[in-house]
Amino acid sequence: MSFQEESADPEALKLRWTEIFQMQHSEGYWQFTAELGELINLDVDLFANVFLKNKGIQSLGVKAHADILKLVATLLVLQLMREEKIEEGKLLRTLFCLDDSPLPRPERWEEVKRAVDWVCWADRQYPCVYSRLEFGFSWESSTRQLLGFEGLPPFSALRGLNLQKTVPQVLVH
Repeated sequence: MSFQEESADPEALKLRWTEIFQMQHSEGYWQFTAELGELINLDVDLFANVFLKNKGIQSLGVKAHADILKLVATLLVLQLMREEKIEEGKLLRTLFCLDDSPLPRPERWEEVKRAVDWVCWADRQYPCVYSRLEFGFSWESSTRQLLGFEGLPPFSALRGLNLQKTVPQVLVH
């Protein structure tokens, strides 16, 4: 089943999100792995090991490199929650802020809260890393662009990379 078909099938979508949440680390972040890339439709190897390497991510040190990859992965998952309008995504006012949750809370509220807390911490440690590594002007737009929900600006360093394995469905608002 392709990513597009899976996104249209509610049962497949639920199963995919179960798999995504099972990959979440207890501290709240996701690792930037090929397995996660398959589930979010992103060529993780090309982005992390080619693009970011060429932009100098390794010069930031081993810990920063690892934390930045976790930050990107976690923000991509949070953005995908919003784009696919799953219940957990409706909790996010922004990628860094949860709405005051109504009671009863959705099933995975704690997991989303841990993810938001973790990205807030990581973003304070590595501010504006999307700009320093030349893949965007904000987390909001860069995550939407990496996931294929927003076009790349003509001057983007990401132009020419085939980061999506399939074309995402464009949601009409």
